[in-house]
Amino acid sequence: MSKPTVPIQLKPSNFIIRQFNHISEEGWTAINPGVVTAGNVTIEKFAKVHTGAIIINRKTIGENSILGAGTVIIKNVPANVTVVGVPGKIIKSSE
Repeated sequence: MSKPTVPIQLKPSNFIIRQFNHISEEGWTAINPGVVTAGNVTIEKFAKVHTGAIIINRKTIGENSILGAGTVIIKNVPANVTVVGVPGKIIKSSE
């Protein structure tokens, strides 16, 4: 059996995730219920996407990043940050 790949690439347009946890030897990613994506989205390992977050087309969520509940992502999210709000703003960096 092949191992899942990291990062996760979400290709379908406009769908709502009910629950998703991706675990592999390289890392894990958690996406909570109610997350909405529009278009091609890449979520890198160890990222956490909380309930109700919206990620707009062609965005990347960096490794170890956290998106707060209800956050709207309109720009790429760098690694090791916490983002909240509408539109999403970095409130914490853990590098």
